Amino acid sequence: MVKRCFLFVGLLGLMGCLYAGGPVDKKQLDEARAAFPDADAIFLQKNMDLTIDYDKGDLKISAAVDEQVYFPTDQSDFYRKYEVYHSYFSDINDLQASTYVNNNGKYKELKVSDFSTADNVDANIFYDDLKEINFIFPGVTPGSVGKLSYNEVMKDPHFIPAFYFISYMPVMNSTYTITCPNSVKINYRLFNNDSNWVSFSKEEKGKNTIYRWTAKNVRNYKSEDGAPGFAYYAPHLLVAINEYTINGETKKVIPDLDGLCQWNQSFVKNINHDIDPQLADSVKSITAGAATDEEKMRRIYYWVQDNINYVAFEDGLNGLVPREAKDVFKKRYGDCKDMASILVKMLRIAGLKAYYACIGTRSLPYKYSELACSHIDNHMICIADVGGKRYVLDGTGKFTPLGFVTEFIQGKEALIMKDDGNCEVYTIPVMPQDKTVESETITVNFADNKLIQGEIDDHLTGYYKINQSYKYVYSQPDKREEKLKSYLSIGNNKCKITKIDYQGFGGQDSVLNLKGKYELAEYSKSVGNKIYLNPNLDKAEIFDNVDMTDRKLPFEIEYKCLKKSTTIINLPEGYSLDYKPEDVTYKTDNASFSVSYKVDGNQVIQTKEISTNFLTLQLKELEEWNKMI
Repeated sequence: MVKRCFLFVGLLGLMGCLYAGGPVDKKQLDEARAAFPDADAIFLQKNMDLTIDYDKGDLKISAAVDEQVYFPTDQSDFYRKYEVYHSYFSDINDLQASTYVNNNGKYKELKVSDFSTADNVDANIFYDDLKEINFIFPGVTPGSVGKLSYNEVMKDPHFIPAFYFISYMPVMNSTYTITCPNSVKINYRLFNNDSNWVSFSKEEKGKNTIYRWTAKNVRNYKSEDGAPGFAYYAPHLLVAINEYTINGETKKVIPDLDGLCQWNQSFVKNINHDIDPQLADSVKSITAGAATDEEKMRRIYYWVQDNINYVAFEDGLNGLVPREAKDVFKKRYGDCKDMASILVKMLRIAGLKAYYACIGTRSLPYKYSELACSHIDNHMICIADVGGKRYVLDGTGKFTPLGFVTEFIQGKEALIMKDDGNCEVYTIPVMPQDKTVESETITVNFADNKLIQGEIDDHLTGYYKINQSYKYVYSQPDKREEKLKSYLSIGNNKCKITKIDYQGFGGQDSVLNLKGKYELAEYSKSVGNKIYLNPNLDKAEIFDNVDMTDRKLPFEIEYKCLKKSTTIINLPEGYSLDYKPEDVTYKTDNASFSVSYKVDGNQVIQTKEISTNFLTLQLKELEEWNKMI
C-alpha cells in the first residue's frame, strides 16, 4: 500500500527573536554581493559532514547538512521554497530552518514551523519511494538570510549520496567532509573540476581519517537549450565504501568493479530458477515455425514489447530486484528490470544465450572504469548473443526494432552479468545516421500568385519512426490525425493539410509512410510579372542554429540522423525560370549538407540532404555547426 502523509512539525505560526547582527556575518554578505552582483539568491554555505563509524559490528553512517542562503534582492521570492529529499535508504532527523530577516541592520529570526512530507511525483514513474520535505522560508525581504540544518542517516553502506559543489544559485563556500576510522577504506572520484574550483586534503587524526573537499566562489550555470544533464558539467563527488575491518574481520562493500558485479548479481541470482508451464507454452507458441535463432529472438522481443506494458517502480529494494518472469507474464506489466527478467527467461527457455545487464542512461556521464559505485547505473536491459552477433534488447523501448538500441543508452557502458558469476563491460553502439532517415518529396503547384498547393510524401525509419509511433499510439484517438497533420505541415503556420493518409505504425520493422495534400497561402510572392518562391519548404527543427550568446555548455541531440528532401516545383503556364541558386556542398566530421537544382522541362527540382554525425558538440564545434546551417 502506498501511503501519502503530511507531517506537521512544531507550533503553528512564526516565532521570532531579534539579534543585533550576531547570527549573520555582514562582511560575508558584502563579499557575496560583490562576487555575484546579479544573483537573486546566493549560497553562503553549502556543507555536508559525513561520519562513518562502527555500531555493534556494522557501519553507522550519517551526514550533518548545513546550508545558508542569502536573499539580496526583492526578486528572491522564487528561492524561498525549499525541498529536502530522502528515500527508503535514508532518514532525515533534526530538521531546522529559519529566516533571519533584515530590519535596518538588525536581524529577526523567524523559525519555519510548517514542514510537509509528501511523495516526490515524477510523471515518468508510476511509484517512486523518494520523499520530499517541503517548506518555505518565511518573511524573506532583501538582505535576509535563510538557514537550514538536518541530519541524514544512511541505512545501507552501498548508497552514499553524491555531493554537488554548485547548484541553481552561485555558491560562496561549499565543503564536503568524510570522517571515518582508519580501517574503513573508501573510493572516490571528483567530476568536472577542470576549473580547479574544488581543492582536496586528507589527514589522519588519531584513529580516524578525514577527507575534505572545499570550493569557493563557484558560479551557477544557467539553463541552456540542448545542454547535457547537470552531472555532465557540475563539479560533484561520488563516494563508495570499499571495505572495513572490525574485530579482525574485513567486510567488503564495493571494493572494485568485481565487487560491483557481485553486488548486482545478488539481485538476480535468486529469481527465475523454475520454468512456469504457461510461460513455457507461450514461448513455444511464439517461436513455432521460426527458421533461425535470430527469428526466435525477434518474435520473443516483439511479443514482450507488444504485450508487457512498461510501468516504472522505484520502491526500496524492489527498485533493484527484478520480479519473477512468470509474475510479469501474468500481470502484463513491469519496470525496466522486469522487462529484462522476462526477456532473459523467455530467451533462455527458447535455448538462446541471454543475460541481465545494468547500464547508466545518457543522463549520467559515468563509466564503470572510472569508479565502481551505486551511482553509475540507473537502468537494466537484456543482452543476447545469438548467431555470432550481440543484440541489445530493451523492453522499455516499445517500438525499437531488433538490431537497434533505445536512444537514451547509445554509447553507454553496460555491465553484463554472465552465467559464471563474472561481468563484462560492453559499450552500447551508437546508431549511425543512415539508420534514422526521413525522405520527403514535396510537389508544388501554383493555384495563383499567392497560393501554392500539392502533395507531401514522407518516409521515416529509425528514431524518426519510433518517435512518431509513440506520439501516435499515446495520443487520444481523435487527436492523432491532427498531430500527423502538424508534423507534415510545411512552409509556415498558414499551411493547411487537406487530406492525410498513413501506414506503417504496425510492426517494429516497417517503414512509416505519411502522405498528405496541402495548401499554403501567402508563401510565394508576386511582383510585376515575376513570382518569387523559397524552395526550402520542409521543416527540420533539429537543424537550427544554436544561440551562442553567453553560451557556456555543450549541445547534444538525441540521435544521429539523415534528412532527405526533394521539392518538385511545377512552373505556372507561361512562366520560365529566371534564377536558381548555386549548388552547395558542405561537410565536416560532425555534419554534412548538400543542395542541388535541376531543370527538367517546366519543372525545377531541388534535392537536399543534411546529416548529423554526432550526439554532442563542444563549444568550439558549435561555431562550425552554425556556419553550416
